Amino acid sequence: MGNGEFGSSITELQLKQFCRGNARYFQTEHHNENADTWVVRNCICLVEDDAGLLWAHYDGVRLAATRSRDCP
Repeated sequence: MGNGEFGSSITELQLKQFCRGNARYFQTEHHNENADTWVVRNCICLVEDDAGLLWAHYDGVRLAATRSRDCP
């Protein structure tokens, strides 16, 4: 059965075709019932977009700020 049949249907994503912008691509390892192992490169991507300033705080001495992120 392997990884819940996840490994039998997974394919490599074409870079910059399926995930836009500065996407980070990951590889996965898969195993079947015979303990054979194979690696599929670039099969998962993570995309984060900068959504501007989330919050800022100034206490008279220090400024702290955090950017907001959108995951489309």
